[in-house]
Amino acid sequence: MFLFHFFEPLPIFDISVRLKVGGRVAGVKALCGGIVLDYSIGGRNELSFALPKLELFETIVVEFD
Repeated sequence: MFLFHFFEPLPIFDISVRLKVGGRVAGVKALCGGIVLDYSIGGRNELSFALPKLELFETIVVEFD
């Protein structure tokens, strides 16, 4: 017999993210958290942003022009 347990995940704080992008970024937001994230574009089209808190099922949206 198998017993399945769900343990509520712990939130993770202050995650730095870097992505290579192929277009002009218009915005970055966290959908579940409901926040618009500050971002910067570095050399070689590298998008950088920080997510203050990551919880279960968070989705990050990168909008392009």
